[in-house]
Amino acid sequence: MTYPGAFGRYARRAVAVASLFLAGCSSVRPCPASGFSLFRVPATQANPIVSVSADAPCTATLDSRATVVYLSRLDSGICRGRAELANGDTYTFSVEFRTVDTGDCGALTYAFDASFPALIDGGQD
Repeated sequence: MTYPGAFGRYARRAVAVASLFLAGCSSVRPCPASGFSLFRVPATQANPIVSVSADAPCTATLDSRATVVYLSRLDSGICRGRAELANGDTYTFSVEFRTVDTGDCGALTYAFDASFPALIDGGQD
């Protein structure tokens, strides 16, 4: 009858060790930012970006130096953006976002494929 007692001790140890590992897995950890992509448009301080736009449901925002455009989206899909410089040059760009379920952090949206900014209007002559 000592066998069940020994088995019980080993089982309790196994449960204790497993709970330590599981506790580490369920701890709160920072999740990465998701759902945005940045585009560098050939802008300068003398010729900054003056306006940005994106097709809905995407959003376009400008960095504080007016040289980088951020396109963002909350779910999978394609975003198309535009940036206009002070001299009238207009650039377009696009990004495809995909969503993946990460478990602890939920669904994260990431940039899967993106274009380079392309000049579509040369502005002033």
